[in-house]
Formats: sequence, structure tokens, C-alpha cells
Amino acid sequence: MVTADPRSGAPARLRRLAAVVLSAILAAVLLAPAAHAADTLEFPAYTPQINEERVPGLRLFLGNPTTWPAGTDLTYQWSSNGQPIPGATNPDYGLGLPEVGTNLTLAVSATAPGYQPAQFTSAPYGPAARTVLVPRVVMAGNAALGGSIRPEFGSPVPPSVIPDGGTPTYTYAWKRDGAPIPGAVQPQYTVTADDVAHLLSVDFTLSYDGGLSSKTVTTPAVRARAAAQTSGFDADGRADVFARTADGTLMLYPGNGAGGWLPARAVGWGWGGFDKLLAPGDFDGDGATDVLARDAAGRLFLYAGNGAGGWKGSRQVGAGWQGMKDIVGAGDFTGDGFNDVLARTAQNTIVVYPGDGRGGWLAPATVGWGWDGLDQLTAVDMDGDFKTDLVARDQQGSLRLFRGDGAGGFMNVSAQTIGTGWSFSRIGTVGDFTGDGDPDVFAVDAGGSLSMYLTNATAKGRSLAEGYWKGASKVGWGWGGFTAVF
Repeated sequence: MVTADPRSGAPARLRRLAAVVLSAILAAVLLAPAAHAADTLEFPAYTPQINEERVPGLRLFLGNPTTWPAGTDLTYQWSSNGQPIPGATNPDYGLGLPEVGTNLTLAVSATAPGYQPAQFTSAPYGPAARTVLVPRVVMAGNAALGGSIRPEFGSPVPPSVIPDGGTPTYTYAWKRDGAPIPGAVQPQYTVTADDVAHLLSVDFTLSYDGGLSSKTVTTPAVRARAAAQTSGFDADGRADVFARTADGTLMLYPGNGAGGWLPARAVGWGWGGFDKLLAPGDFDGDGATDVLARDAAGRLFLYAGNGAGGWKGSRQVGAGWQGMKDIVGAGDFTGDGFNDVLARTAQNTIVVYPGDGRGGWLAPATVGWGWDGLDQLTAVDMDGDFKTDLVARDQQGSLRLFRGDGAGGFMNVSAQTIGTGWSFSRIGTVGDFTGDGDPDVFAVDAGGSLSMYLTNATAKGRSLAEGYWKGASKVGWGWGGFTAVF
């Protein structure tokens, strides 16, 4: 007979069962394959970085690639404001118009054997702006006192923007010697007395997308000059022509600014004693254009204009000029902002006489040699670079261009032939007679007809493919009887 143990029963059996289960679990863990333990590995921490490249549109790309475990597969997804961009699944992305103004992110997803899949997301880039391309910008216009200047594209094509789309806006900030000019924010700037002899430039901004996408360029600076002959004599800013009659009366033929005339009037008498007359612009620094006259004794006189088509007075400003074959007003030939005079000597050298801006002279300098066989010297900016050039006619009737360097000399280039058949009795310039922004060259033929030859100076400054002339027009008759035209 078996006697039951009061301590035996269900509790003991449960303890034995628990021990068996625990042993089985421990065995399973200890005997599990090593690869199973590796499934818990995680990729190292990584934050993608977005870099940009303007090539020429805006290209975003993964800027900090890292080293991944062997066998890693990567995928990419660009998003705009948190929404995936369809098809944007490469490490780089060219910004499209729909993404302008949004924030972009790049998600990098990684998978590899033995690693848990992971996704790494960059910090937001934005708001995204397009690349704005601005062609070369140059200064155009008349930089003399009272004239106006403006920035223009240095190419005949409009500005190129990639990608296309939207309407551009333009802003302007004019500067004098690099400092902003208060209130000068218009497309054109009129040169004031405060600007003379100072450098003028403009910060030109081209903007799209409400100003988000923009580019600012600064034009090359130009030096503002004293009033030039192109300003006219009667203070209306239009080019005028002087002519002397056989009896010594000095006539003013005011231009109307559009290639025609206003009523002529006499502005002086007794001018028959002068053998050379020229209009140098404002020579004494008072803002009004003047006239220089040489008498038979070689004395040079300054007749100061009053800015309203009359005179303030006259005085002698030179002697010993009788040996000069030619004397021409050269505008600002030296680049200091004040008007100068060029003269051809009896030895056929070219001498620059720099004006000091107060009716006197700085030291002269010889700037050209071997000018025999040339006549009808005319100073004019033929190529729109704000530098005075010298035009002369050779013995074959060809018009030759000698380009000024803007610093009191000539460029080291050969003279160019810019016209043939110029068998005229008088050749000169009065500035922009037609009002198109470019200086014009006048010519009087044997029959007394006065013609204006329209230069292509502004376009020439933008593109060397353009010619020097864009046309001619006959503007007067009966000019053969005048003893001087300037």
C-alpha cells in the first residue's frame, strides 16, 4: 500500500513544467544562428545635406555622401513642402517652376543584408529661388552735365532666364563714387552739377517671382563730364549749330531735338576777324556751353555763354596758336570730367590741351604723330564707350577713325576706315541732332546742302557686329555761303 505525500500534487508538477519550459527557451536562444542576431543592426546616423549649383539653372544635389555597409541599396526622393515630387528620384534635382517659393527636402532610403531598413531626411532647403541670368549690362546715353544716362543690356537679345516663366521687374539704385544718390531710383539718371568729375554707376536688379528670384549687377562706372557741345547753346538740351555769315554775323540755328530746326537768330556781330571758331562745351565750369575763337595773331579767346543763347563776356585764354593747322573741341578727352581741346601743329603732331574746368589749361601733351595728309578733324564718340574719338579725312576722301582711350591718348589699334567718298567742304559734329541718343556728324557738300550722318554709337558699344552708321538725312540748303559752321 502506497501512502500519499501531503506535499506532492499540482504545485510540484507546475514547478517541474516551468523548469522544462525555461530550459527550452534558454536552449533556443543559445543555439540560435548568428545571422539572426545581426538582423537587429542599425545603419549609422546620417543627415543628408542639400547643396546647390547654378549651371545655369538651379541644380540641387546631395552634398555629403557617406560610406555605407557592403551591399547597401539606396533610393532617393525629393519632396516639395512635404509632398513627393513625381520622378524626382535621383541624387540631384533641377529646380522647376512649380517648386519656386517652396521648401525642398531629400529623403535617402537604405537597405542592406543584416540591417534594419532606414530612411534619412535632409533639413528643408528654401524657399527655393530660380537662377536669374543677366547679360552684360553697359551704360548708355550722355554723361555730360544735363544729359541722361541709363543701363542697357550689352547684347541685342533680351535677358535670358532659366527656367522660363514669369514677368521680370527692374529696380535701379544710382551711385556717385560708389555711394547711393538719395532718391535716384529711376531707369534714367540726369547728370547734375554735383556729379561733374565724379564716377556714376547703377546697381541694376532683375527680379522674378515677386522678388524671390533676382540678380543684381553693377554697371561699369562712367565719369560725369562738364556740359558738352551736345547740350546746345540755348539751355534746352538740344543740339544747335553755329554758322558765320560772310559779313561776320554769328548765327545760331537751334535744333528741335528731332532732326529739324527752330527759328534761327543772330547771336553776335563782328566775328569776321577770327580764322578759327569752335564749340568746346562748358569750358569755364559755370554749366553753360561756350565758344573759343582764334584771331589772326594767334590769340585764343573764350566767349562765355550765359546758358540762354547769349553771352556773359569774353576774355583771352591763350596766345601763340597761329601755327595750329586744326583746333577742335574734344569734349573730355583726358577722362577727368572737364572739356579739352585737340590741335594739329605745323609739324602734323596732335597735341591735347586739357581744360582745368575753370576756363584755364593744364599741361599740354603730344598724343599723335604723322597726321599729314589728313584734314577735317572731328572729335566724336563713335562707338558709345564714353571715350572721345577723333575722325579725320585722308587724301583719298576716306573717313578714318582713331579711337580714344579715355585717358588722354589713343588706343593702340590701327585707324579704321568708316566711310569713303567724303568730298565735302565742311565736316564736323554738333552732338545728337536727331534725338535718337547717338551723336551725329554733319557735312556740307559743294552745292551747299547740309546733311546729318547718324552714328550707330550706342549699338556699336553693345555689339561690334553693328556698323558705324545707321543712315543720313539732308537737313538744310544754302549753307555753302557760310565762312564757318560748327
